[in-house]
Amino acid sequence: MTPTTQSEGSMPGQAAALHAAIPKDSIETAYCFLHQKRNVYIHSSLDWQKDDIEYAIASYAESMNQQLYDALSGGRPDFLREHRRFMEDITKAVELLDSIYYQDSQTGAHTGTDKD
Repeated sequence: MTPTTQSEGSMPGQAAALHAAIPKDSIETAYCFLHQKRNVYIHSSLDWQKDDIEYAIASYAESMNQQLYDALSGGRPDFLREHRRFMEDITKAVELLDSIYYQDSQTGAHTGTDKD
């Protein structure tokens, strides 16, 4: 099942499609890594640290589960790789992955670490 590109308003449907089609460990790994890096990025006042985070996320995006990347990116090949849109992209990715975690917690299916 391949998720289709959907608007921001349909994020729960997109999350369900992701959850059904992509291995749970890929989702959990992406969520933990992106969530942690986004939080540091938001609170950092150091340009070099933000650049390092952007580089780490871009490198991670190159090797992450391709179905997951495609679903998060909505078909944009530069998703999580473009400096100008980085904050927007990582926020979108974390929100979508967070909705999957929330969905799991409601069904009792989540067995990984807590969200925060």
